[in-house]
Amino acid sequence: MVLAAMLHNPTAAGACVGDCDGSGSVDVTKIIKMVNIALGVAPVTDCDGGDPDNSGTIDVTEIVQAVNNALGSCPAGSFAGSYAAPVTFDATHSGVVNLTAEATGQVSGSLVIGGSSAAANSRFVAALSFTFPVGGVSVAVSGTYDPVTGGFEVTGSFVDGSGHTVDVDISGNLPGPSGTAPVNVYIGTDVFPATLSAGMLATPTVGPNPTPTPGPSIGARLVYVGGLTEPHTFVINLDGSGKTQIHTSTGIDHNPAWSPDGTKIAFATPDANNDHIGIAIMNADGSGFHRLAEDTAFLDDNPAWSPNASQIVFTAGGGDAIDVMNADGSNRHRLVTKIGGEIYGHLTWSPNGDKIAFETTRPHGGGNETNFELWIMQADGSGLASLTENGFPDQHPAWKPDGSVIAFAAQRNIASAKNIYLINPSGTGETQITHELFGASAPTWSHDGQKIAYATLLSGITVANANGSSPAAVPGTQGKGITDFDIK
Repeated sequence: MVLAAMLHNPTAAGACVGDCDGSGSVDVTKIIKMVNIALGVAPVTDCDGGDPDNSGTIDVTEIVQAVNNALGSCPAGSFAGSYAAPVTFDATHSGVVNLTAEATGQVSGSLVIGGSSAAANSRFVAALSFTFPVGGVSVAVSGTYDPVTGGFEVTGSFVDGSGHTVDVDISGNLPGPSGTAPVNVYIGTDVFPATLSAGMLATPTVGPNPTPTPGPSIGARLVYVGGLTEPHTFVINLDGSGKTQIHTSTGIDHNPAWSPDGTKIAFATPDANNDHIGIAIMNADGSGFHRLAEDTAFLDDNPAWSPNASQIVFTAGGGDAIDVMNADGSNRHRLVTKIGGEIYGHLTWSPNGDKIAFETTRPHGGGNETNFELWIMQADGSGLASLTENGFPDQHPAWKPDGSVIAFAAQRNIASAKNIYLINPSGTGETQITHELFGASAPTWSHDGQKIAYATLLSGITVANANGSSPAAVPGTQGKGITDFDIK
């Protein structure tokens, strides 16, 4: 009688509880699997979809939810996953849209357009409202989708062959784990129809693959990814000299980080087909490139070195969790698991190696959190505690090399721009150190802690004294939308 009453009062909606294989439906076989797991005669891995709260067990409530789904249908909104669409632009240009939809309602991805010769490019200036850059272009796009209908819109922009900024807008409906759906790709005032389906596609190679030439090794250096205008990895001296492209990406590189001794760089980069993002390491001159934990990588990002360079901590699954591995890619294991719909982002390891600080939307005390806040934990993933909790996003923590403070980007009132703040590892003593009119973000420290670098909207990468005084822009980084960099 209790079970019969509960069948008319389901306690969960949204996730398709009981969908063991991701097919979008629940049947008797899947419910039997759940019962066997609940009785302890089968492992929970036989039906991860039957354990929506990731508790490691299946209880009566979850079985009841699965029965309701089997009697009716899986709730609308099961659109999380990967999607792709080939796009034809003209006789010599084609591309691929790759999108990833998160359970949180966020969508992100890229539009990669294969290049052509300058001569072929010039033939289409009159036909289109923009000109394709020679060598092609890779555009990062992001937006949201409706969890009920799958309706989505993502936007981005790029600089075309004439030097003009061109808006990109892709919209339509996500088809879910099966089927297809028409979408429109808008570039400037032109529209190109495409068909979106589940899965990822290989993307065209964009641009040539130059042979790295090591730049000067004297003095402090920056490693950076130039965003949409320069999606590859570069090193540059603080005076703007010695700029060298040290890696060419099939898509867009992310979040380069110097090793503690400055000889290697860890970063997130797409694989050869541009359908997975993983952590890779290379020498400071771009040589010795190799991927880490490639067989388990999907959307890994935000690498941070341990102080002795033996380990790298990073976000996994597009921000679903925090993992750690040895610097050679071995012994990958999980430190923090998602408890709801939160996202994990940039990480920083304490100089003595015992703690890790990070940004996350993880809820405080079981409530809902929409802003990124700073959290801290022991290096083994235990002892999670929040450092900040307020009505504005706190992001991109960077631990000062002497361990005294953590720098981060924050906004403290709606009328002011985001700027750089310092906070003690205990969560006390918050102090603003930059006062950029148009905002500052993504702080990082020089190896000796005497300088702090950050990104600005107009000046590009700016380097200041540790207290924020005497800021100076790094020549050659202006106007490139740089947010991913590190100083050594």
